[in-house]
Amino acid sequence: MKKLYQVSLAFMKRSKTLTFSCFISVFIAVVFIISMYNFSYNAKYSYKKSLSEAYGDYDMIVNYENYGDIDKQTVENIAKAKGVSKIASGRFEDSVNIENNNVYVIGAVDSDMMKSRYNYTVDLNNEEIVINQVLAKSLNKKAGETTNIGNYTLTISEVFEDKINSANSVPMAILTQDTLVKVAGTVNKANFIMVKMKENSSASTAISVIKLIDRKLETLMVEDDPVYKDVVESFSIYLNILSVIVLLISGLFVTSIFQNFMYKYNNDMLIIRAIGGTTSQIKYIFFILIIVINGIACGTGYIATIFLNRIVLQKLNQFLSLIKGEITFLFLKSFFITLIIFIVLLSFLFFSLLKNQKSLPLQALVKNEVSKNGRKRKDKKIKLPLYKLLGKNLFLAIKFIVPKMKENLYLTLTIMMIVLFSMVGASLNSIIQNNNSKYIDSQYLTDIVVTGNYQLQLEDTLNIYGRLKQIDGINTSLLLTNGPDTEIILDNNTKQSIDYSIADIEQMKVQSILPNEITQENQIVLNTECATTFNKYVGDTIIINTPVIYKYDKLGNKVAVLKEPTPQKFVVCAVLQKSEMGGSDVFIDIKNEDFILPHMGMRNIYIDGDWNKAESELSKLKAVYPALKWSNYQEAKEMSTKTLNDRFYLFEIVIGVLIIIAGIGWFNSMRNIIYSRKQEYSILRVQGVSVIRLQIIISIQVLIYLFVGVVLGILVGTLIVSGMLYADYNQFLIIIDASTTLRITLFMFGLSILLYPSIRKVSKYSIMKPLE
Repeated sequence: MKKLYQVSLAFMKRSKTLTFSCFISVFIAVVFIISMYNFSYNAKYSYKKSLSEAYGDYDMIVNYENYGDIDKQTVENIAKAKGVSKIASGRFEDSVNIENNNVYVIGAVDSDMMKSRYNYTVDLNNEEIVINQVLAKSLNKKAGETTNIGNYTLTISEVFEDKINSANSVPMAILTQDTLVKVAGTVNKANFIMVKMKENSSASTAISVIKLIDRKLETLMVEDDPVYKDVVESFSIYLNILSVIVLLISGLFVTSIFQNFMYKYNNDMLIIRAIGGTTSQIKYIFFILIIVINGIACGTGYIATIFLNRIVLQKLNQFLSLIKGEITFLFLKSFFITLIIFIVLLSFLFFSLLKNQKSLPLQALVKNEVSKNGRKRKDKKIKLPLYKLLGKNLFLAIKFIVPKMKENLYLTLTIMMIVLFSMVGASLNSIIQNNNSKYIDSQYLTDIVVTGNYQLQLEDTLNIYGRLKQIDGINTSLLLTNGPDTEIILDNNTKQSIDYSIADIEQMKVQSILPNEITQENQIVLNTECATTFNKYVGDTIIINTPVIYKYDKLGNKVAVLKEPTPQKFVVCAVLQKSEMGGSDVFIDIKNEDFILPHMGMRNIYIDGDWNKAESELSKLKAVYPALKWSNYQEAKEMSTKTLNDRFYLFEIVIGVLIIIAGIGWFNSMRNIIYSRKQEYSILRVQGVSVIRLQIIISIQVLIYLFVGVVLGILVGTLIVSGMLYADYNQFLIIIDASTTLRITLFMFGLSILLYPSIRKVSKYSIMKPLE
């Protein structure tokens, strides 16, 4: 066994280029995958830390729908639930008058969890109140002074900065729950509970137990915060996918290089078999070879990552800004990941060894000889037409390369996969960016869009809209939430169900959201699909029934019709894309009060004009309506573009890593292929082929290897992208972003030029004198 081990080491030493190629491919894969894992972990840890700083030291909020009252027994049962470490209960009222300010007030059962959530430090008593900076500024008061709530006077014990709400200009106050009951005249019951779970406890288990207490209870995990979750969780999934792709392609390249080892040492294996060596001993030699190279590369990659970790991750984080604070390296978990990479790559190589063991070495020679003899007769039939069609040099290049294509299938497949991956990724990124841009354009019909983080009722919505319309320097329009389905009466008196929204159509014309072609008392806007279906366009009249008004019992069942539908005539004043109408079939003008129902609320208020005036008034309104929120087109566009660019930046990093692995593997594999055929090339020299012509033939072979992989990658990539587009758009589209593919091809072509010294050396090889 010791001698076999020495033979294996001798093979590695004699083939320094192959050994190094295999080593560097595994090394890069290990460094990349471990770095991505640690980046993902640090991003998640930073995310959780940011959540704790922003929201407080708790994991979950429990409440009823619309923040209904929670009785004392339910609170106690939740505190005792499996997986729950501790709780903090409280009550909130979203509109308590404090010296003519509508204030969001928390009635707290004082605890460390409550303090961490709202960033105050004092221990509350029934004569004290804690307020945030927004309310302190409105009251023009500071800690130590008093404030009045109705007939009660409370001392301001602290002014705090609430990181979640202060940025949105929400005046807040915190007092004990007993004091809130007294000053607001509300019931002495909690309407929300903050839950801190035990270490390593399952969130799903805790939620299931809470649901068993009362199935009507609703739970919200802090980690489900959409702003953080969308960025961090999606990046983690993206990194995992990229790591798997790197591992797969690295495995293919390492397998390709390993096969070159096997082909190179066929003769040596023949000698071992001739002197009595067994197949098992030959397998053992190559098994030792793959374990040593793979093991050293994985171990070196792990150690290198420890030292490079901080530099690599900090550089990556400069672009992605997902990690705040110190970057940590997970030594033990990274070691296990290295072990997994080692096992996966070993499996690739061992499978290749098992597959080729019967071809080592004598059988391979017999198979090659039979293959050559078996082709002789067929070659004679096809030689003449191909010879004329392709020309002398190309014909000879193809004739010599075809037998080797199967042997180097892994090499071709790997190039194909890299091109395929880069092409599909870049094309999809281009499509996603285009679709995302269209989506934002359809949502932001004006510079500013106002919404509510829960549905604002009709009365509140109309009050807000009325206030905004009174501001000089800005234009506003309103879109209410969808009404119930109603019916359109077509020209042949048939009826068809449609859904509608109420919109201030005249104001939308002022803002150029709608074209100002027709002005009628009763006007509507159709989406393009409905216009085509109903054959109704701008200027046409259309009849729509008012919605049926029902009476409901306490269980929500319809028991009677309060108001029958009545037909009303409208004129189509505009036709818009369905995406611009939020999916509605019809916009009905706000003047048609019969279509406005009490359950409707705010969907969007569109604002353009003086941004500063708009924001100032919106901030004042938010003090009264905390649910109000707004954003502007430019910020939304920039944020969305940055998110997509960050993902594509990672994609390009992966492509870069794969190109390096592919480049090294391809270069060395091609070099070995050229040298392995030196005797056949020398026979061509004997038959009269000049050195220059032979160099041309070999160069053509190199380019064939390269372009077979590239062309296959482009063809398959085109089919995949086109298939995905067909599934979405129901039409065959070819949208290809070939810039990344072109860079890969040029890089590989540059490497092929570097093969010229080897081509030159082999072309001068004499059959009478072995090549040194």
